[in-house]
Amino acid sequence: MKKILLTTLLGVLGTFAYGQLMTTNFLFWNDTMPENWGGTKTSIANSNVVKFIHQGGTPPKVAMRLVNEGTSHKRMTTQGLQVNDGVAYDIHIWARGKGDLRTGLWDNNSQSQFGYTNYNSYINIDSAQWGEYTQQIVALNTFDMAEFILSVRSTDSISGHLEIDSVAIVEGTVAPPVDASIYEIQFTADASGDSPMIDKRVRTGGIVSAWKSDGYYIQDNSGAYNGVFVYDTINKPSTGDSLTMVAKVKEYNGLTELTEVDEYMEVSTGNTIHDIVTLPTGSVSTEAYESVMVRVENAQVTGLLSSNRFNSDDGSGDVMVDDFMYQYTVPSVGLYYEYIQGVVDYSFSEFKILPRKASDMGNTSVGVEEGTFDGLSVYPNAVEAVLNVEGAEGAQLSVMGMNGVQVYSVSNAEANQSVDMSGMAQGVYVLRIQKDHSVTNIRVIKK
Repeated sequence: MKKILLTTLLGVLGTFAYGQLMTTNFLFWNDTMPENWGGTKTSIANSNVVKFIHQGGTPPKVAMRLVNEGTSHKRMTTQGLQVNDGVAYDIHIWARGKGDLRTGLWDNNSQSQFGYTNYNSYINIDSAQWGEYTQQIVALNTFDMAEFILSVRSTDSISGHLEIDSVAIVEGTVAPPVDASIYEIQFTADASGDSPMIDKRVRTGGIVSAWKSDGYYIQDNSGAYNGVFVYDTINKPSTGDSLTMVAKVKEYNGLTELTEVDEYMEVSTGNTIHDIVTLPTGSVSTEAYESVMVRVENAQVTGLLSSNRFNSDDGSGDVMVDDFMYQYTVPSVGLYYEYIQGVVDYSFSEFKILPRKASDMGNTSVGVEEGTFDGLSVYPNAVEAVLNVEGAEGAQLSVMGMNGVQVYSVSNAEANQSVDMSGMAQGVYVLRIQKDHSVTNIRVIKK
């Protein structure tokens, strides 16, 4: 939230007297750091924290200039302060300049690996005028040495980087949660893919479809926008558990997730998960299917990647498969899977299917199943229009869909036979070559 500062700073700070945890106007400094700042979790270099007098007088008005032109954030933190579990703290910041600014809290809580609450979303500041920016943090632990965080990135030297004139931290009121379906949390028309409910506390629920060490995936329906990841290191539900909870909606490196789980309730156990949606491989890697259970069929391994991952394609485009949950045997390029199913995850700017167990990966077969044709060549595979078959002179050729329906045939093939597949739908087909007592079946991908 941004408001223009219309009254004097002294008068505004006076309104925070009740429940006030800390205020600072950066007038007093200890060497290179302002008084009460530079806590143990500070990561910004001392040389990038600059005392800046922006108005003369007695006393002068002093700002803290934070310099970080990189895209990775740096932290400026307070000295240790007392916070209490479940209490909301409003952080009021008067700033100008250009850069991204957000707030956070280190309260040594056990819900995260390093004791940090989740950061708020970045505010993009781009103004030469002083403005007030307010964000709220809810403590997850009672702790007497907590450090509030100003996280900055992408500052600009021409605009004076980011200048902070004053910070006031006061107790606030936790807003009641909003009832929301997972679809309402996930669906967005924004090109970024960010949830329209980012930073809001929601009351929601669903059936657990998959889980890993730091959380679990839930769905409250089948199909697009009906799944979400819950970051939760405390509760350990099982697949099929029906849950309700209150949580905060966050974006973590592009993945929409629920965090700061509260009012966790196990409604029932042993439920059947929502129907797994079957998709072409080329349709999986979209925001709509993030954290949703999907299935692809008749997909060929088209490339091996690092960390036991591989790409698979049914003719509609690649999808990545990752062994993060189930450590499968790495397949060979050219192998076909009857099906692969799992939850769609997003990390390191990539969508991927995470199979959960052995039964999430169907039987495999190779492209050429049988036959004794010497010098046979079939190309290109995958094909967009014309498939070339060389070395099958005099043979009977037929093309069948995976449903067994014949869609093309020719008898007495030429030495260099062209098969027109331009009018066929995308997918996997079987090219059958038969001559005398020899039969060869080749799987062909139509793009």
